[in-house]
Amino acid sequence: MHYKAMIADFDGTLFDSFRHAFKHLGRLAERNNLDFSPAVQQKMLATWGQSGVEFLQNAFGIEQERARRLYLDWEEVDIVDPIPLIEGAHETLKWLHDRGYAVCMLTSRYRTRLMPILARERLQNYFARITAYEDSGYTKPDGRAFTGILQTLARQGVRREECLFVGDTYYDVEAGRSAGITTLVVETGPYRSEHHRGFSVPESHVIPSIRELPSWIWNKTMLLPS
Repeated sequence: MHYKAMIADFDGTLFDSFRHAFKHLGRLAERNNLDFSPAVQQKMLATWGQSGVEFLQNAFGIEQERARRLYLDWEEVDIVDPIPLIEGAHETLKWLHDRGYAVCMLTSRYRTRLMPILARERLQNYFARITAYEDSGYTKPDGRAFTGILQTLARQGVRREECLFVGDTYYDVEAGRSAGITTLVVETGPYRSEHHRGFSVPESHVIPSIRELPSWIWNKTMLLPS
């Protein structure tokens, strides 16, 4: 298959949030008098990849409205105390852009908090479409979360079968499968440590990080019959 588009998850795929988030979550838990014991952290690891509000609601056992406020505080901390991009993320996005691939993003972050991060990293112009939390009535692992992105790509002449989705959790794997999109998993999130047990993908579809995506695409292209 000759791929023409790449859809990326944000946290753990482009943004190095998985390795830094527990520091921020610990601060939020202390500030809000919430349990942050090893048992809670293990629950977080197992459910990493849920939409932010649902994730906090389940992890801390709090009501939805409190989880919503806490999630907004969490996103604010990420702006005040910036988390870096995954090494090579910028270069990979540029590589795709320069070769004419359509690049989109599907994330459960709020758009108003996401865009300052993309602007800071000078990434916003790489994306043909970004679907953030408030842009869809569905969240991963529901494959319908891709609807707007697939409609945008279809207008550019890109079929579903010509898309790659790159994520870091089993929620991403299940979402991609549900939508009928070829899915790759990066190891810069919780996949190896926890999520591969529930929703595994072929080893050929697991890459160390987004940095290796150009090599994966190149190798697949070279294997196509001439």
